[in-house]
Amino acid sequence: MMGCGGVEAQNYHSMAFVRRGAYKFHRENDEMIIDPLTAMFFAKYCEYAVSHPFRCGDDCIEFRFENELLREARPALRQVEKKRSRPVRTTAAPISSAIQYEIGLLAKKIELGLATGLEIEESALSVLNAVGVIESAVEGSRASHMQGRNKNRARRLVEQSKEILLSDPGRDWSLSEIAQRVDVSPFHLTRLVRKFTGFTLHRFLVQQRLAIALHHILEGADNITALAFDLGFSSHSHFSAAFKKEYGQPPSSIRMRPI
Repeated sequence: MMGCGGVEAQNYHSMAFVRRGAYKFHRENDEMIIDPLTAMFFAKYCEYAVSHPFRCGDDCIEFRFENELLREARPALRQVEKKRSRPVRTTAAPISSAIQYEIGLLAKKIELGLATGLEIEESALSVLNAVGVIESAVEGSRASHMQGRNKNRARRLVEQSKEILLSDPGRDWSLSEIAQRVDVSPFHLTRLVRKFTGFTLHRFLVQQRLAIALHHILEGADNITALAFDLGFSSHSHFSAAFKKEYGQPPSSIRMRPI
């Protein structure tokens, strides 16, 4: 496990997406696990630090936005920026599998030198319109003073549970084992995860496995069956069905699709 890096800040607003792996975001007493199904909005001048508790590290793509463009796209941001007592906060929000796929494909095209400047700009604005992370940042600035000790502890338990799953996503985890590790009952943990994420730990784990698979397939993985077993799926057909349900097409068609 790697410790926290130094405190960082930037003089621009940006949105960052994880292509591969995950990292932990730290701000004051707040911690969040940032993974491929999470968009991160970095507010300018907001201080933070990151750590990498997972063996896989992370690979990200970042879109930087001019202030006027961002204010036009998100009027709520403009209103909050006028109130110095409520600065916009760096925060995270979930993204759909469709956006995750779009980001992964765009990042691969950029890597290969096949994406034009126009395509990159339009994709960035399309994602900006689709992701509610800035609204989350605005709400976070309004409600930050209302967060009590119990709510913060509950969030930490959820983040710890996610961290446990991401430490070995191919493993066959049990709810009781995860609950024991974070020192709460399975019932209480299930209720907290539902409340703070809207989904189950099993759903989170499956989505992370599929996100890993998508990255490997875009990178040219040729043994889909071995990949499926490594990620904890019971069979090639089980993996293909889950992948198609998540991304709208089977893994073989993405692997064969020309960039």
